[in-house]
Amino acid sequence: MSKPREYTEEEIRNEFLAEVKNVVNYWANQPGDKYNTADGVAFSILGLLDGCGLMPGFVVAPSYTKEERDESIADGMDYYPVEPLDIAGELHSFWAQFNRKKINETI
Repeated sequence: MSKPREYTEEEIRNEFLAEVKNVVNYWANQPGDKYNTADGVAFSILGLLDGCGLMPGFVVAPSYTKEERDESIADGMDYYPVEPLDIAGELHSFWAQFNRKKINETI
């Protein structure tokens, strides 16, 4: 038995993409209309990011520089935080609530 080691970036990426492929294959073979299939794919991928599968959760945060923030302010626009702000953890649950609430509304 080999000594435990940390996964590499490539290994993590490949494992994540393999899980996404499994999600796509699963939902491609489910009965139902295109909307429900797309909704299932979205929910499942958000669940992967939240750590609901075999992998741990991932950080999902805007990547926004001070320069981009300053430019937004100069243009009179709202802006994202420069410091990392992880929005993951319950994305799949928020999606279900958001999707139900917004299904007949335009965003």
